[in-house]
This record gives sequence, structure tokens and C-alpha cells, in this order.
Amino acid sequence: MDTQRPVFELRLRHSPSGKVEVWDPTRKKYIVLTPEEWVRQQFLLYLTEHLKYPRSLIVVEKGIIYNGLQKRIDLMISDRKGQPFLLAEFKSPKIALTADVLHQSSIYTYALGAQYLVLDNHVQTIVWKRSGDKGFIPTEGLPGIEEL
Repeated sequence: MDTQRPVFELRLRHSPSGKVEVWDPTRKKYIVLTPEEWVRQQFLLYLTEHLKYPRSLIVVEKGIIYNGLQKRIDLMISDRKGQPFLLAEFKSPKIALTADVLHQSSIYTYALGAQYLVLDNHVQTIVWKRSGDKGFIPTEGLPGIEEL
């Protein structure tokens, strides 16, 4: 689906080294503002401000061990029982959401047992839902908080 989300105003500052940083309310600290981070922060604000997802169920930069290697998930939403519900992978608006991006992200989603996978570059958002033994199937839109 094409992204038709609002663009939210971000809280920015310049670091002592002159880099632009953005306030991340989930991590409760300033982060260097890269194109990917801009997409993540826009998505986070959409989840919390527009869709009313509880911030307490959202984790950013979640570290996991996969096949003995340390990996990182851009964003994870847990359900109300604490189980992985949705994983999201973010790319710069200039980077296409390709099959390679989907493949990498789907591996982590399977490993953690999440029900949804989202790929987002703010130009395009692709949402996949787990469908039993069929793997993941494309779905329209993000799940509502009533599914948590």
C-alpha cells in the first residue's frame, strides 16, 4: 500500500559535534537523525499518536540471537501477554522495499513467532500477516490495537 500518513514534526537538536539528532520517546534519548531514523520516528508517531498503540508495548532496536549471530530488529510491538506481535523494518525513502528486504525480515519474524511483518520507507508500507502453514500473506493496512 502506498503511504498516506501525515508527516509529524520531530523534536530535533544539534549535537556538540554538529550532527542533527532526533528525540526518540521510546528510547528516551536523542539519536542521530539518518534517513532510516526519520522513517522510524514517523512510523512510531503514527502508531502512538494516530493509531493509539501503547508506547509501553513498543521496543526499538531489539537485539536477538539468530543462528548464533547477534541481529537487530528495527521495531517490535508485543501483544498484551508480552509475546512478539509485529516486527517492522525501516529503510530510507530512497531505498526500495525489495524481496531481499522481505526475506531478511521474515526470517526474524518466523523465529520470534510474530503475527505481522511491516516493511516501511515512508514512500511505501508493506504489511504481511502470518497465515498458518501458508507463511505470510500481504494484507491491507496495519492491525488495530484491538488485536493486541
